[in-house]
Amino acid sequence: MDRVFNNQRPEIDRPGSTSEHPSEVRPPRTICAITYLSRPQNLPPFYNAAQSLTRSGFRVHGYGTLGKVGNLPIEEITPGFTFSRIGINSRSFFLRLPGKLGNNFLTAGLQYLFSFAEYNVKMFFKARKCQADLVEAHDLPSLLCALLVAKLRHRPLVYHAHELWSEMGTHIRFKGFWRWFEKRLIGGVDLIVVPEENRARIYRDEYGARDLPLVVANCPPFKETHAGTALADLFASRGTRVSCMVLYQGVISSERCVDEIVAAAAHFRDGVALALIGQGFGEWADPQSRMPSGGRVLYQPHVPYEKLLDYTASAHIGLLFYRNTCRNNYYCAPNKLYEYMMMGLPVITPNYPGLVGFVEGQNIGICVDPEDPRAIADAVNRIAGDETLRQTMRENCLRLARDRWNFESEFTRLHAAYAALPHAVTSLAAVAPAAIVPIA
Repeated sequence: MDRVFNNQRPEIDRPGSTSEHPSEVRPPRTICAITYLSRPQNLPPFYNAAQSLTRSGFRVHGYGTLGKVGNLPIEEITPGFTFSRIGINSRSFFLRLPGKLGNNFLTAGLQYLFSFAEYNVKMFFKARKCQADLVEAHDLPSLLCALLVAKLRHRPLVYHAHELWSEMGTHIRFKGFWRWFEKRLIGGVDLIVVPEENRARIYRDEYGARDLPLVVANCPPFKETHAGTALADLFASRGTRVSCMVLYQGVISSERCVDEIVAAAAHFRDGVALALIGQGFGEWADPQSRMPSGGRVLYQPHVPYEKLLDYTASAHIGLLFYRNTCRNNYYCAPNKLYEYMMMGLPVITPNYPGLVGFVEGQNIGICVDPEDPRAIADAVNRIAGDETLRQTMRENCLRLARDRWNFESEFTRLHAAYAALPHAVTSLAAVAPAAIVPIA
């Protein structure tokens, strides 16, 4: 097993990310941010960073793909933050192929090849028109296009590696290609940003990054906690009386140990209920059909990210689990951990090295084997049945979220790293971290 960090997520700063002469640092003002997603809200770290950047004087032009009905070719997300989309026709063509013709390895390979080529060609010709001072690539599929745009315009390139893309689990095809591809492109990147320190070591030691990447945790912008009733109202509408609500929010799939979470609910003490919020995948594509009888487990379909905290605030305990099937899971960097903390929810997480020191070391929750339903239930019952323990953990969560683990704190270091990049064009005073304000 690789050596891991587990001492409460120590800071890792990229060499050269600060300057001895602040007045000489010239940060960029306009950012071209390229992603493969259809909505920036679907990638909270990108969405939060873009919001903070615009509030501190930048303009962000995001580029993504057309998704399902309702996506516009171009949209203003917030003042100063626009998002343009391209269509991928080859993807739709292959998905329409019938029967065995559309369900074999060769067809899958051709779909990847044609879709990837179409995406990069269309995105390059669209994004190259952006008069940006800095180019961002968000996750591996967008890296080639972003690299070409950056080279064409002679601008620095920042690679936000939100995931270890080639190590994301069984749903990622052609992992060998993606790993080879990333290693070949990473030398052209000026700054790599990752959400977790063990991943930073992997990018430097295994993928060949020139410097240790900058670690920016997946924290949301700070919001004051508030009393919520969304989950209580849902349970009440079903006639279920609940004294303690346990929440799992995020992707609903076996990869996130949802099978074990639902099984654990059968062993919760009286008055404790479970709510699942998110979009189902794989065997859990229709979560409602797999809900056990009795009213103790409730499923709420996907909630827009902008409204999610209202549901989080109405819970008492937060769950987040990943099955240990890949290093992307083992070295997980979940934004929901910080979302739970910000609303004062004690957390129950996997007993993986990067989480044990952070969660149990700061007394904000309990770490267990994520594949053991009885261990999950025991942790829930321990917190639910001890009001003093739950209140202590709640206060620790709120204090840490307010004082340290919020995006305003993380953005200060990201801003400093951006300001130190080459080819910057404005004065530091024009775009200062002091301008950052929490998102309302």
